[in-house]
Amino acid sequence: MKRNVLVILLVSFTEITTFSRWFSCWLFQNEFYFTFQNLTTQLLVSSNEEKGLPLILIRILHNKITGILWGFGVTFLQYIDIRFVMTLLGIAGAIGLYMGFWYFFTKNIKNYYLWTLLILLVAFSLIEMFFVPRINFAYRIIPLALALGSLSLVGVWEFIRLGNKKIRVSIMIVLIVLSLCSLILFPHDLYIMCLKV
Repeated sequence: MKRNVLVILLVSFTEITTFSRWFSCWLFQNEFYFTFQNLTTQLLVSSNEEKGLPLILIRILHNKITGILWGFGVTFLQYIDIRFVMTLLGIAGAIGLYMGFWYFFTKNIKNYYLWTLLILLVAFSLIEMFFVPRINFAYRIIPLALALGSLSLVGVWEFIRLGNKKIRVSIMIVLIVLSLCSLILFPHDLYIMCLKV
């Protein structure tokens, strides 16, 4: 039990250390935001690329309804993309998040804590997608990171709790070391996803 708590504390430390780099950002890159201007541009570009097709087929393939659905889905999935989660929470946090998703979707009984985390995660992602200039970046990124990090810690806890504890703890220790090494070796990798202050 003490070993499990120690691993959770180390993963938390790694997540907080990795997340602290994000305070040098003031905004995400464009692909994290859903705007109708980007949608219009995307529809124009994609319909111009289909010059040889009949107009009706172009209209069916490139209309606003499918564009909105596709754009919304792609933008929303940016917030749980492995590259984004790794730069936000580290390698151990990203693996923990996906283990948390796995635990949530494979358990027969869903508990209220996990449902609350998933609802908060969706809500904070939607706030980030649609309310870009109105809310300060720090106030938007902290709740998003807390929701992702909490779900990640649930995933790590469940991963360690089930199965061979020694092997699973060893795997998590390796992931923590890899997370800390990536912080040292790639300190500026987050600027691919955000704009520096």
